[in-house]
Amino acid sequence: MDSPEPKFVPVARLADLPLGSARAFEVGRKLVAVFHTAEGLFALDDHCPHSGGPLSEGDLRSDVVTCRWHGAGFRLSTGRSAGAMRCKPATCFSVRVHDGWIEVEER
Repeated sequence: MDSPEPKFVPVARLADLPLGSARAFEVGRKLVAVFHTAEGLFALDDHCPHSGGPLSEGDLRSDVVTCRWHGAGFRLSTGRSAGAMRCKPATCFSVRVHDGWIEVEER
């Protein structure tokens, strides 16, 4: 049985999320943080798996976002823990640009 095509939800115009910034968007029943970096767009669950802090408000350096609440870092491409503090990975979401809109996969 074929799996259904993923459903992508438009969240913002690409022009409204400047390079080097992040913002949280509601995607279905989840709050998803979208990051715009030199390497591209990435999307993680906005809630830090360590402490629940908003990753969209974290410190963004290259391909790692660090939660401001307790300093847990996560790789944008994999959600895996980065840095000294090890914890459960953050959930990653597929993200794309379609007709100038940032779209995030709804799960």
